[in-house]
Amino acid sequence: MNMEKIILEMLARIKDLEEKVDKLTANQNATDSIKTGTADIKNYIFQLKQNSKQNGDKFLILKANEIHNNLNLKSRMPAVCSAMRQCMNKADIVLHETPSGFSSTFEVKYMTDNRDVKLLWEKLKDYQNQDFYTAIDNKLFRFKFVNQNEIAITTTVSSVIHIEDFEKVVEIMPVKGPGEIKKQFPEMMVSSYVYALLLDERFKEVL
Repeated sequence: MNMEKIILEMLARIKDLEEKVDKLTANQNATDSIKTGTADIKNYIFQLKQNSKQNGDKFLILKANEIHNNLNLKSRMPAVCSAMRQCMNKADIVLHETPSGFSSTFEVKYMTDNRDVKLLWEKLKDYQNQDFYTAIDNKLFRFKFVNQNEIAITTTVSSVIHIEDFEKVVEIMPVKGPGEIKKQFPEMMVSSYVYALLLDERFKEVL
């Protein structure tokens, strides 16, 4: 038996397998990059902000290249920068930007102390059992507080808004309507009520 020939054949097979593995890995990375859209990037940023809030931080600084790398994206910097902008509130600050607007060095300081939502939540207490209307179908609704963190819609069955629902929607404002909120947060069953309250003239001075 020619051992040298056997070894060479084995080495050739190993090389062939390595090439196949590299190709599969590259394809998988490309597929993952395609699957990760702007909405996914926004969800990632939102989770980072939520974690920062829970840690008691007053702000969070994010850079486009770090998000891009952490999500293992390929050539998606414009989508990352766009998602970062869409996640900004009026108190947030752009720390670094280039003329193109889509640079890897794009950097944002997100304020995470929730002061706007907390002010709104406190102001809602003064408007319990008053008339409000949904934005799309002009449906009458009223609400009342059931505990410190939840309000119940009293004109329908089993509809409860948690303060976190407001936090989530404020993070992505402005939005075109409750349908856009529902698309972003499919599990949220009270999007039409949250949207109506956020746009109501009685609360505009706190948002």
